[in-house]
Amino acid sequence: NPPGATLWEFESPLRHHHRKNQGEKFMPNKKSAERRVRISERNRLYNKYWTSRCKTAVKRVLEAVEAGSKDEAVKNFDAAQSVIDKAVVKGVMHRNTAARRKELMSRRMKAMNA
Repeated sequence: NPPGATLWEFESPLRHHHRKNQGEKFMPNKKSAERRVRISERNRLYNKYWTSRCKTAVKRVLEAVEAGSKDEAVKNFDAAQSVIDKAVVKGVMHRNTAARRKELMSRRMKAMNA
């Protein structure tokens, strides 16, 4: 370690030893590994699409609540619940996470009404 650096601040050159050619794409040697790379990339994009869709839906509800427009908040709340439930069915989001997000939105909606 360099002087004055703690164990966590020091970047070891061996830390990413499992990554071949960090600047380039990793190219597997086996056909099955090649397939796994393709599949995991496809799944990554699919999961990213659904997670960002869920985040956007929740954000729209919370923004409507902040603005104080009840009709828009209710409309966005229904849409957000639908999107979150679809993400759970597709295996992108865990059901407890979905329940937590929906509970957050409903608590804010109740606070707005009170």
